Amino acid sequence: MKNTNTAPCSLCLKRLVGWSCLVVARRVKSEARRAKPEAGGENQIMKIEIRLLTQLKPYLPNPDIAGDTQIIDLKNDATVKDVMMELGIPLDLPKVIMLNEKQGKLDDQLKDGDRVTIFPPVGGG
Repeated sequence: MKNTNTAPCSLCLKRLVGWSCLVVARRVKSEARRAKPEAGGENQIMKIEIRLLTQLKPYLPNPDIAGDTQIIDLKNDATVKDVMMELGIPLDLPKVIMLNEKQGKLDDQLKDGDRVTIFPPVGGG
């Protein structure tokens, strides 16, 4: 049965003739929905609060901004090591890593909203 209600087709800019344009439009919308990343998928971006102390502050994405804490975006399956690599911090430099106020390790998996604090070696007497 042909569609008697005609309207401009957004795909071909012609008047709808029958149902063929509707089928194409539904297929395009369906493919677009499938292309969107699923919630919790590895294509998701998460926000991590990063705090770099003393001589590590120049590694912050915007070191000229006041303070030692900034928010960075990372892919969903990132680790503390990924944060350090993203910021260009040598992996052998930090002496203490804190993840959400607890002792952390380079291979700790991060979640959206986590707080990572990295302390450099401290000298003095």
